[in-house]
Amino acid sequence: LVLIGSGADAGSLQEWLLSGLQAGILCLLAYIHVLRFDWAMVPPAVASSLILYTLEEGLLQAHPAVVIGTAVAIILIGLLSVCWYRILLTRK
Repeated sequence: LVLIGSGADAGSLQEWLLSGLQAGILCLLAYIHVLRFDWAMVPPAVASSLILYTLEEGLLQAHPAVVIGTAVAIILIGLLSVCWYRILLTRK
């Protein structure tokens, strides 16, 4: 969610404020429509954002070995998210 709001270059204070406002509105809408009804959706939401950020950072690195580390990190984030989601579902 925050990746969508962080597309603006922080060249000026106005762009930075607008980017933060967009990210805040997206997080508020996600809470109002999804997260407040089912807290088990928090780990997948955070993991999807983190996976996209990790993928972006991994693909932009110049060293080829970074791709392997990025793939391992994405797999671990996904597995942890699924486990945490299942734990939260069983506690309902």
